[in-house]
Amino acid sequence: MRSSVALLLGMLFSFVCLHGLLFGMFSEEGLVTSAFITAMVFLPHELAHIAVGRGKYVFSPLLSILSLLCTYLKFPFILTGYAEVDSLKGVVAGPLANIVMALSALIVSYWDRSVFILVYPNVWYAASNLLPFPPLDGAKIAKERPHLWLAMFLPTLIIYIMK
Repeated sequence: MRSSVALLLGMLFSFVCLHGLLFGMFSEEGLVTSAFITAMVFLPHELAHIAVGRGKYVFSPLLSILSLLCTYLKFPFILTGYAEVDSLKGVVAGPLANIVMALSALIVSYWDRSVFILVYPNVWYAASNLLPFPPLDGAKIAKERPHLWLAMFLPTLIIYIMK
């Protein structure tokens, strides 16, 4: 499957799961909000992996179905695929993109409160991807550079808890 098609499928499944968690699986309410958040959280993360790591996105039907089941059970697990990258920089780029998006939204929200909607989803996505369990980014980072993993995970976890 071409990487661009895989990325679109991953984004579609991520949107459905996010919408299900926020508004209910079959709700018509909040479709635009869910699409906006998906585009501003999932897409920067995966594109950062691909751009920095010179890789490709691999869609996983099994993980996508598992994500849909978790969404139906109101368990916040969304993993629709993964980026195959050739370097640790490529692995780090995904969560780092979410951290930068969250901090940028936090700063801009002092002037425009509507942007604050992007802070928590980006922090949640970064924190969950930084968990040190395979196949998540955190496992790869913690294995190769434990200090870097700690420097990324702890501040993200603190912001996540403070929400």
